[in-house]
Amino acid sequence: MVNEGFVSIIVPVYNLELYISQCLESIITQTYENVEIIVVNDGSTDNSDEIIQQYQKKDCRIKYFERDNHGVSESRNFALSNATGNYVVFVDGDDWLEKDMIAKLMNYWNYELVVCSYNRRYENNSNPKVFDIEGNCSGAKFHRRLIGLKDEELHDPSNADSFGTTWGKLYVREVIESNQINFVSLKEIGTAEDVLFNIEYSTYIDKCYIINEPLYNYRKINSSSLTSTHKNNLFELWRNLYSIIYNKYVKENTELKSAFYNRVCLSIFGLGLNELQSQKTHKDKIKRIKGILNNELYLSAYKELQLKYFPIHWKIFFFFAKIRFVTGVYIMLKGINYFVNRNK
Repeated sequence: MVNEGFVSIIVPVYNLELYISQCLESIITQTYENVEIIVVNDGSTDNSDEIIQQYQKKDCRIKYFERDNHGVSESRNFALSNATGNYVVFVDGDDWLEKDMIAKLMNYWNYELVVCSYNRRYENNSNPKVFDIEGNCSGAKFHRRLIGLKDEELHDPSNADSFGTTWGKLYVREVIESNQINFVSLKEIGTAEDVLFNIEYSTYIDKCYIINEPLYNYRKINSSSLTSTHKNNLFELWRNLYSIIYNKYVKENTELKSAFYNRVCLSIFGLGLNELQSQKTHKDKIKRIKGILNNELYLSAYKELQLKYFPIHWKIFFFFAKIRFVTGVYIMLKGINYFVNRNK
C-alpha cells in the first residue's frame, strides 16, 4: 500500500552561506515531491538570506521565515507551529539528503517513527554509520536505547547517541502536536536537544522502523558546529540535561537506571574533549576533568559501570575514569583526539 502523505521538511539556518545551497538543492530534487519546505533563518548575518530567497523563487514549496536570533531549538519549535504536513522531517542547514531519502522513509509510513542511517562527511573522506539495530523495533526498546546503552551494547560506545539526532527520521506530526512535544533551549541543556526530543517522542509510540542505509549526509567540517567549539559551562548544562532525563523518565522506572548511569559514564569522553578545546593550561584542564569525575552523580554512575563489555582501549579509558586516575584520562583523551582529527 502506497501512502502519499504530505511531509513538512524543517530546515533551521544560521550563517550557512557556504552550505545552504547544497542542502536546499538536495531537498527540492527529492524523488518524493509531496512536501513543504519550512526554512527558518535564525538571524543570519551572512548571505544565507539572499541564497534562500533565490531558492524560494525557484520552488514554491519553500515557506521562508526570518527571525531574530533565538537558537536552533526555538527555530525548530517555530517551524513546527507552522507545519501542516502529516509527517515531519528535520534537516540541518549544513547537511544534505540522498535524492530518495524521503521516498524510502515514506515506504514505512505506517510506523510512528522511521529512522535511517547516515554518512559522516569529512573534508577528505566519508564514513557511513552502521547501526547495530535494524528493521522493526518497539517504541519501548528505542526509548531505552535513547536513555543509554546496556550490556553488550557497550562494546561500541560510539553508538551512545547514534539514534539521538532528529535528522534522518520521519515523525508523525499528530504525535508531536497531541503530546505538546518541543525542543528544550540549548541555554538550559547545552547540547543534546535532539536526544531529549526523541526520548519524549518515543514514550508515545508503539513501534518504529530502522533503515540501515545511509540516506542522510552529516557534514563534519563546519567549524561553527556545536561539536567543534568549546563551551565553558557544558558540564553544568549537562547536569541540567541529566536532571531532566532522570526525574522525568528514569526515577519511576528502575529498569532504565543502568542505561541512564551508563550514559553519564560515557559522557566523560565528550566533556573531556570539550575541555581539550579550551584555552586553559594543561593543569587547569586536568583540574576541570577531576571536578567532573568527583561529582556525586558521576561517582554513583561509575560504581555501577561494568567494564567487561568494552574493547581493551575503552576498557582502559573507563577504568581510569572509574578509579578517578585523571592524568590517565587526560592523556588518553589527547591521544584519541589526535587520532580522530588525523583521520578526518
